[in-house]
Amino acid sequence: MIVTIAVVLIAVLFVNLGFWQIRRLHWRRGNNAIIAAQEQLPPVGVDSLAGQPLDAIQYRRVTAEGAYDLGKETILFGRPDASGLQGNHLLTALTTSRGTSMIVDRGWVPLSWARLPVAEAAPPDGTVTVTGVLLPPESDVSVGPPSQGQVKDVNIGQLRASVGHELMPAYLLLQQQDPPQTGDFPKTAELPTLTEGPHLSYAIQWFLFTLIGLAGYAGLVRKEAKERASVGNSGAQTDT
Repeated sequence: MIVTIAVVLIAVLFVNLGFWQIRRLHWRRGNNAIIAAQEQLPPVGVDSLAGQPLDAIQYRRVTAEGAYDLGKETILFGRPDASGLQGNHLLTALTTSRGTSMIVDRGWVPLSWARLPVAEAAPPDGTVTVTGVLLPPESDVSVGPPSQGQVKDVNIGQLRASVGHELMPAYLLLQQQDPPQTGDFPKTAELPTLTEGPHLSYAIQWFLFTLIGLAGYAGLVRKEAKERASVGNSGAQTDT
């Protein structure tokens, strides 16, 4: 009896885990649709979004006119390019003429360019116009300022400590810049690919585990029933 109860409880748990993954899949699909729709909208001026919370501005396509601050640049370490070649990204603070400040991911540079300043990929002097998509930070864990000018993920709180003033809660993934870079680097990074994640495969796994477990338990019950029947028949023959 105890074994049967345990098997039933485990089966119920596995089925619920499977349906939880299905719900996660539906949420992911809906969220991807929202992101894709946001990214397709025409760009708006970033100053019009200043002061708004992250949820209201993330994945918005924006344009901004301002100046880069090379003294406020950070290396985002260990990021492959579109072909899979390892390198780094350059995160540079930009302040608009209206005083809105944000971090701009200016793109990919070779892995060997891991010390600041990266003179080979310096942005244009003076005023620039940038267009891109505002992305949410990759981490919000409270950490200290960047070590040796490098970070492993985009953490606005960490970058704020390095820059020394307030920043927008999202960062800009650069897509266009006027005037453009004079050299080959940094190379503009691609937007993150929208995927459905592993939720469907995980759901299938949980349902399969449930079927395998129940089938195995049913087989074990049949085997024990046959053994008991065989023992009973042997006893009856002996009595005879």
